[in-house]
Amino acid sequence: MTNTPDVLSDAVAELTVGLMISLARQIPQSDRFVRDGKWTPLNGYPLTQELTGRTVGILGLGRIGQEIANRLQAMKMRVIYHGRNCQADKPYVYYAELEEMAKDSDWLVVIMPGGPGTQGIVSESVMRALGPNGNLVNVGRGPLVDELALVRLLENGELGGAALDVFAREPSVPEALMGMDNVVLSPHAASATVKTRQAMGSLVIANIMAHLNGMPLITQVA
Repeated sequence: MTNTPDVLSDAVAELTVGLMISLARQIPQSDRFVRDGKWTPLNGYPLTQELTGRTVGILGLGRIGQEIANRLQAMKMRVIYHGRNCQADKPYVYYAELEEMAKDSDWLVVIMPGGPGTQGIVSESVMRALGPNGNLVNVGRGPLVDELALVRLLENGELGGAALDVFAREPSVPEALMGMDNVVLSPHAASATVKTRQAMGSLVIANIMAHLNGMPLITQVA
């Protein structure tokens, strides 16, 4: 069995940053504001957030998580992280408890792999710890987040906002999210670039050719 690591890391990291900027600066809403003719000399768009100086907690500091961290440091954000193990060679503060990291974060970026061991890891208590001024970004897998609790907390103002590329029952998206101005939605498109999909296809072919030629697989899954 093989997979296609690394070749999609940049594309996913790019979209993650894009979702964060879109949520913080309200790009979808300000676009509508201009298109709807609401921008006049006497009616400017309200002030928004920015990423500079904020703390981002990354859930899952793997290949993609590290690329996200690199980009967010360039945005002058403080990076902290939670995962199964502390990575001593990484220049970020490690939190053994996810809820404690959420308390200390303005943004929580979810990029951990899915599966039975991580399903629902971003629980209601974690999102409550993030708080009414906190923002959740999910570019990992939909089931990592308690989606019902997410909707409820957003509706009640107990969570500041969310930028979501993945959902629990894709392509179904909770109807309540559709009308929320503090939410940015994306159709599981993090790796959906021409360059990245070509690279993924090329790596699949290279693995097949290696197998047929009796050579070691390039990206064999242990």
